Amino acid sequence: MIVDDHQIVREGLKKILELEDDFTVVGIACSGMEALDLASELNPDIVFMDIKMPGIKGIEATGLMREKHPEINIIMLTVYDDTSYITQAIEAGARAYVLKNADRAELIEVVRRVNRGGEVLAPELTTKIFDQFRAGSIGSEQRGKSNLTKRELEVLEGLVAEWHDKQVGQNLHISTHTARTHVKNIYKKLGVSSRSQAVALALKNGLVEEK
Repeated sequence: MIVDDHQIVREGLKKILELEDDFTVVGIACSGMEALDLASELNPDIVFMDIKMPGIKGIEATGLMREKHPEINIIMLTVYDDTSYITQAIEAGARAYVLKNADRAELIEVVRRVNRGGEVLAPELTTKIFDQFRAGSIGSEQRGKSNLTKRELEVLEGLVAEWHDKQVGQNLHISTHTARTHVKNIYKKLGVSSRSQAVALALKNGLVEEK
């Protein structure tokens, strides 16, 4: 399945993939929400997921899709080589992160490797991540924020402000169900079992500021 908000990307990728006799594009979506609905209906083996899309973004959609359908393998296909996006995508459950300047042979190889159970990170991105680890710009920040994504930190700020799930959804322009999913993920990452524990730990470790 292909998920991208640009028609030319969707159509071009579909043509590339279907040149292979053993590949079939079973569905195309132009938003994260549409992708979640189609995934439940079509149950694809592999999903190509863009990052920046209207409504639910690609990384958030990846986390929700993997939570509901852990058997689906997701390949992030994007123009963004930012290390924060890479780490967030991996945390959300993506099995590969590939840039849109990859050629046809690279894309086909990524699909085959992921389908065999492998994980793929574009070589140029691997070098960039190792360089930043050596420079200390990755790692300390992630540890300090307990590996919470940007969205999860926003939700955590809402918990500190005593927002209930519906308020979190309304204020962050996400569904109540998505808000609850983020809260569960926050509990898991912080190793807590209640809102009060999450808030106390967040304030103690300076993850967010008290409002």
